[in-house]
Amino acid sequence: LKGKWGLAAQVAFIFLCMAFFIRFMPVIGKVWSVIFGLFLYGPIMFGVSKSFLGISRGEDVSPGNMFDGFNKYWLLFRVHWLKVIFVFLWSLLLIVPGIIAAISYALTYFILVDEPALTARDALKKSKAMMEGYKWKYFCLVCRFLRWISLTVITAGIAGFWTLPYSTVSFAKFYDDIKAARLNA
Repeated sequence: LKGKWGLAAQVAFIFLCMAFFIRFMPVIGKVWSVIFGLFLYGPIMFGVSKSFLGISRGEDVSPGNMFDGFNKYWLLFRVHWLKVIFVFLWSLLLIVPGIIAAISYALTYFILVDEPALTARDALKKSKAMMEGYKWKYFCLVCRFLRWISLTVITAGIAGFWTLPYSTVSFAKFYDDIKAARLNA
């Protein structure tokens, strides 16, 4: 993030504004905000992934990249719903299988940034295959950010301008490390 904090903060600001709008907009009501979020989550997370993956790689990124997911809306809509369904079905067994399933699909949006021609199922399968042998490492990485996430909650999202870029770039670097390890294997 060296030299890119301003750009990262802009992307974080856009994401936090969208998240606030989707989650807490009193005009549309709680039920509608949840439904609205379910329909927009995929494209938004693709935009976040694309932006921070570009930042972590030192590529030219603009805050407008946050909206690139809407160009592939139906693909990202399917990806999100398939993830929700698979994680839900695994969670029916117990909570732990659901967590493992969620971790298995954690790289899906990063994969779609690099391979936009993949189908929703293929992207999920590829994420699951890439995470084989790395789930515990990813879980530990997520746990490292739990304090940061709680700080974001305590500060009503203000700390998110620092925690979101730092954590998401860390996840992007994790993805690039696994991708390189898989290519070299």
